Amino acid sequence: MGRETLGVVVARFQSPELHDGHRHLLDVVESRHPRLLVVLGTARTYVPTSKNPLDFATRREMVRGRYPLALVAELPDCRGDAMWSRALDAIVAEHAPAGDAVLYGSRDSFLRSYSGEHRCEEIDPIEDHTATALRLEAVTRPATTDDFRRGVIYAATTRPPVVYQTVDVAITDDRRRRVLFAKKREDAGALRFLGGFVLPGDDSLEAAARREAIAESGGLEIGDATYLGSTRVDDWRYRGGADRITTALFVAPYLLGRATGADDVDENEWVSELDVTSGAIAARLVPEHRRLGEMLAAHLRARR
Repeated sequence: MGRETLGVVVARFQSPELHDGHRHLLDVVESRHPRLLVVLGTARTYVPTSKNPLDFATRREMVRGRYPLALVAELPDCRGDAMWSRALDAIVAEHAPAGDAVLYGSRDSFLRSYSGEHRCEEIDPIEDHTATALRLEAVTRPATTDDFRRGVIYAATTRPPVVYQTVDVAITDDRRRRVLFAKKREDAGALRFLGGFVLPGDDSLEAAARREAIAESGGLEIGDATYLGSTRVDDWRYRGGADRITTALFVAPYLLGRATGADDVDENEWVSELDVTSGAIAARLVPEHRRLGEMLAAHLRARR
């Protein structure tokens, strides 16, 4: 192999440190080429995830700490393999204008997905090391050092602000002209709408609304949830920070059952529709749900 070629390692290195398998791959490539380019794949998610917790800058410095002469570039994930291969070739071209480069990977790496113009070689792993195992160890055995705490603060501070999606539901009993609300002991007798956070397993906002309404009413049978609108919630738990909550308000007809309060709700209370439409309910609602009360009142007045 010509010594003038650029050795390229394409990896993610989503681990607290470079493990033996990572270092073996990098050492082999560094021994074969006068220049080493490490291309780090980067997820295009909005915030860090358990699979991709480390940003590019953090991983770049981890590589440079062990391989100070290495070139390090970032390759964001692409929709498909062909597009990703072209993006990788463009990065390689910036560092090897003559096109003299060899791409290296280990078993189950990018090699099967790459369709670009450069030659690829597979490096046999020395042991069955995985970054997944190292991430799991980091979670199950958190360190107690200053550096660890600095890292936690860095991760929480540098991530983009998050808007959390919630749903709130008004269960309406049209026959008796009343609306079901929830009570929590922490609210000192104030009322709130039934609802909660949308979960990853929810297929839609409507499905989340139905799940929350049934859970917090103690298992009432209800009809299909109808969307009324959305609004920002001034949740006291998030004041002072950059994160926010946006909720979608739904109304669902009562069909059958006795409301007993369940999940994180201590009890339910039926309120007359007149108290809602007249605005009398506002003084009894927790402050963050008063805007929802106005939205529901407008809906009930409009359908008369």
